[in-house]
Amino acid sequence: MHQDQTARQGGTLVSSNEFEQIIERMLSGGASSEDRTRLTSALREQPELRRAYAAQVRLHALLEWSHGQVQAAPVDDRVVVLPLTRARFLQPLALAAAACLALLASWWFVGRNSALPITVATLTRVVDAEWSDAGTSPKVGAALRTGWLRLKSGAVQVEFIGGARVVLEGPAEFQLISAQEGFLRAGKVTAHVPERAHGFKVLARDVTVVDLGTEFGLNVDSSRASEVHVFTGKVEVSLSDPVSKRTALLAGQAARASGGELQSLAADRAAFLTEDKLPAVAPAVTPAAPAASLRAEVENPAPAAPGGELVLHLANNFIEVATHDRNEVQIVDLDAAAGNEPSIQMWQEDGKFTVKINQPGRGHHYRALVPKKFNVDLRTSGETITVTNLDGNVKARSGGGVINLARIGGDVDAESLGGRIALQSATGRVRLKSGGGQLAVGEAGGDTTLETRGGSISVLIARGTLNATTSGGSVKVSAAFGAVQARSSGGSVSVNFHGQPNANSILSTEGGSIEARVLPTLAFDVKADCQGGDVKSELPIEWQPGGSIKSRAGQLNGGTNKLTLHTSGGGIWLEALRDPALPLVEKQFQFFKPNIAQAAPSAGRPPKTPKDEFAPANNPGPAHAPGLLLLDGTHMAATIVSADDTQVVFRRNDAETESLLLSRVSALLFRPLPLSKMAALDRPRGLLLRNGDYLEGEATVLKEEKITVSSVLFGLRSISLRDEAMALVLRKSTPKP
Repeated sequence: MHQDQTARQGGTLVSSNEFEQIIERMLSGGASSEDRTRLTSALREQPELRRAYAAQVRLHALLEWSHGQVQAAPVDDRVVVLPLTRARFLQPLALAAAACLALLASWWFVGRNSALPITVATLTRVVDAEWSDAGTSPKVGAALRTGWLRLKSGAVQVEFIGGARVVLEGPAEFQLISAQEGFLRAGKVTAHVPERAHGFKVLARDVTVVDLGTEFGLNVDSSRASEVHVFTGKVEVSLSDPVSKRTALLAGQAARASGGELQSLAADRAAFLTEDKLPAVAPAVTPAAPAASLRAEVENPAPAAPGGELVLHLANNFIEVATHDRNEVQIVDLDAAAGNEPSIQMWQEDGKFTVKINQPGRGHHYRALVPKKFNVDLRTSGETITVTNLDGNVKARSGGGVINLARIGGDVDAESLGGRIALQSATGRVRLKSGGGQLAVGEAGGDTTLETRGGSISVLIARGTLNATTSGGSVKVSAAFGAVQARSSGGSVSVNFHGQPNANSILSTEGGSIEARVLPTLAFDVKADCQGGDVKSELPIEWQPGGSIKSRAGQLNGGTNKLTLHTSGGGIWLEALRDPALPLVEKQFQFFKPNIAQAAPSAGRPPKTPKDEFAPANNPGPAHAPGLLLLDGTHMAATIVSADDTQVVFRRNDAETESLLLSRVSALLFRPLPLSKMAALDRPRGLLLRNGDYLEGEATVLKEEKITVSSVLFGLRSISLRDEAMALVLRKSTPKP
């Protein structure tokens, strides 16, 4: 219907413009009773209006369903209304449906008008802009919410938080729908879409343009016909008809929507105001201000520029972070049942992506895929955290689970209340802390702080200053290039100095021995004292007079920074390090490989409980099969069925169950015990887990493939025999090979 045509309603002729205004008032909730009556009459008497009206209501509903309520931005609060076009007659049944829609429209949209608009873009340039709405004059740097931009003249540039930039040339009407989508009702818009905003979409009345990393222009002329012009890259264009197929347009191509078809044209860049022309239009244009702090809900996956940050805090769920070659953040629940996926919400603010998972379940495995250059902040109440191949900073917190980190190109800050932490390599500063688990580091490029209350500490290469403290385990450093402060309350300390420290070093233990191996060319002021053993040295140290085999002080190669060694329970050994080229350390470093799966969108779910974070490449194989270890060292291959405080019930092969007094048993093996874990059999009573953690305590119940352990550190814990437990140590024995 053309602008000068009219529709007869109740004997009164009304222009199409007025009829369009009635529809707009109806959908925005401002229609009067007279408007409703006139609209119903028009739909009844004018069949050609019904299809257009039904399409308008359907589009409005879809926009609301997909993006939340399309509500007022500060600029305007009206909803999109499509212009009327000629349409074929609807069937009689559709007539009644259209009339019902007219009567229900006000209730439907007003009743759902409770969601607030969200910020999706920033106004970055303003060139002689005159706005159509009185009182509207947003400034450069203003945050723009979902809603309308109506420009009477001039030009503005808008940058979506997804990364796309558009130039709106007045007169024009453009609706901000989401961080990745806009709607052009009239005028011209030019879009520049970087790779990170791949998939940016601009809709018009009759076409949808999906960008594939390019620059294009869209023009909706006075007749409401749309033209798409591609300047660089590629786009996909489809008609508004639901059955329309997508058509690819390449650089230099254009298309015009006409008569339900796309007519091919040649692209005309000169007909559009591209962002590179803005300075020429207005040399004195106000410089773009820094983007305002925006917090907006985004889709999953969401476009993300390298250098951003992911914040993912989950209770009782596994977290895995891996990188991919796309500039987007994606969260996937690998354990969600088909059709029962959790609701994953994501917000973006200044490059930080915060994730909320509604009803996430328990024990699920969540995989986050991020750009390679990214930062992460992860937290789980008690399960495993894994991060692989990330060029960024890592912050990880677990209430007691294992933390696995491999190839981190940045700083690392990781804590677990009781689980093991393994770091293959990091280029920046490192801080690892566990309430009782082992700490294992391959190579630390920056200053490093390691602390555990009960586990051992092992470091292959420490290039910066190292501070390592354990309350009950040993400390071993294979190659230190900086100062080392290593303290243990009950274990041994062993450090190899491969470089001259630039600060003082202290090696101290209350219950073990100390071994310090030093390159003969290094210089130290040495002070060593011990109470349970002797101080022995093969280094050319000039000892001061008056010392003893228990306490000595002197200088190595003239002295420089201090090397202080103290033990209350063992001896001290100072030896020459004879391998300055580090071939042994490098070989040992290659010998270890974290058991961390390289994540990919199509990869299957890895095991929930990881194996040893650092396992020799040539596994020597199990020393003992599942079964019982007796006090005399005898091994009995069997399957453990149950146990109480007096006896253990087991089955050998497929025979009937047998029982044995628990007083004769030193350990129960629930799975093959590798040689690398045999040392655990010499530990106090407790449970050895598959991931290498050791829960010191008393077993209270063992039945139905679960074992309950009472631990001083962790309280009462129920462990799965099938998935987690490896061996239950009851008392020390001497295993026979």
